[in-house]
Amino acid sequence: MKTLILIRHAKSSWEFPELEDRERPLKKRGKNDAALIADYMLGKKILPDVWFSSPAVRALSTANIIADILEKKLKTLSISIDKRLYFEGVEAMLAVVHQLPSEAKNAVLFGHNPDISSFINYLSSDDEMERELPTCGLVQLRFDIKEWKQIAAGGGKFFMLLYPSMLKGNAIADEE
Repeated sequence: MKTLILIRHAKSSWEFPELEDRERPLKKRGKNDAALIADYMLGKKILPDVWFSSPAVRALSTANIIADILEKKLKTLSISIDKRLYFEGVEAMLAVVHQLPSEAKNAVLFGHNPDISSFINYLSSDDEMERELPTCGLVQLRFDIKEWKQIAAGGGKFFMLLYPSMLKGNAIADEE
């Protein structure tokens, strides 16, 4: 069994229009939302073995905020940056997953829309995600496989959808 966690970057700032897209930072709300998601992950013991992020500042910042909070419970934690997670499409994201270390049971990827939502829909055998994943949204998919390279279209079982507004008073959509 392998679990893939896909997280869209938190809310980014458009305050500095002179910045290139990949250099845009998080807004204060984005930072707070990432901390909310991390606290939930920590409470539910959702502790990824391997971490990969887009090189964009907003994605990497989201990953770092979550990592800083989860670091308390993980033995080692390092975030690998992979340019294929920055608007290179579903096939590029699948290539990243296929190269994950086989000993890892749980992996997390931080990316961007529309790619991350398309990737979720590509992988999931369920109709849960026939829409766009909100900023700082998290989806957990489970695969009944032994090796990451076995992941294919429709092979994932939707397990959880979580986004910040759900933690601010609404119910959380998962199977628990």
